[in-house]
Amino acid sequence: MKQILLPFDAKTAEGAPIEAALTWSERFDGHVTAVFAPGPRQIVIADPMGGGTLESPDESTREAEAEQARRTLETRLDKMERSDAATRITIDTATVASSYLLGDSARLFDVTVLGKQGFDADWQALFEAALFEGGRTVMLVPEASDRFKADQDFGGKVAIAWNRSTETARLLGQTMDVIRQADEFHIIELEDWYAPGPDGEELKKYLQAHGVHALLHQEVRRGDGPGADIRRAVEYCGADLLLKGAYTQSRLRQFIFGGATRDIIQNSEIPVLFAH
Repeated sequence: MKQILLPFDAKTAEGAPIEAALTWSERFDGHVTAVFAPGPRQIVIADPMGGGTLESPDESTREAEAEQARRTLETRLDKMERSDAATRITIDTATVASSYLLGDSARLFDVTVLGKQGFDADWQALFEAALFEGGRTVMLVPEASDRFKADQDFGGKVAIAWNRSTETARLLGQTMDVIRQADEFHIIELEDWYAPGPDGEELKKYLQAHGVHALLHQEVRRGDGPGADIRRAVEYCGADLLLKGAYTQSRLRQFIFGGATRDIIQNSEIPVLFAH
């Protein structure tokens, strides 16, 4: 995972997970490209006849926001105690025109790193653009907590939520370098939470053929949803990174009824690598 994409805009530059992106680049001797990807901004111009029109801000407004966001990132980099921070990151304020076009750029990056900014519409649009249009992995970094600090190393103890689905199989293929580098790798399999396909024992044998010794955890459901069950299993095995196939159920169904992906997006206290 050598090419790492870090989107930001004027609102998120202060909280964008630069530390996590740089830590990941160090683990894989990679490089971070921080791109300015502003969300849609519209202003209403009143019509005396009672109607109105919507216009996007002009180019000068966008350039001013981009420059402000760039300065914020550069200030944060200057304050970091990392001697190689400046050589490991490039700030690009010209390539991506908006958050909805982020997926186009994400296709040639191994991972897009996003900070958990709450589940508002702008944040969700950015996450889904990278996930569905990029076709590559997306890392969601939580806010700092007792279980995760912004500048801590992670990826040494990795777990996968194995539900035998196509989405999780794609993720498996895209993260083999992550899995091989881990000191510990855990397979979490839940009772009655899987699609037709190879079970955890078969996954364990597959990983052994790739030189990876995996520990299998077969967990009983507790009735408060598969997302909560996965989070408990992750905490039990002490993982500092979770691999999760995203939206095996449709987004609409998860929005209405809930689901493991939505639960983990909202509640995980460690970084999660998603793929769809």
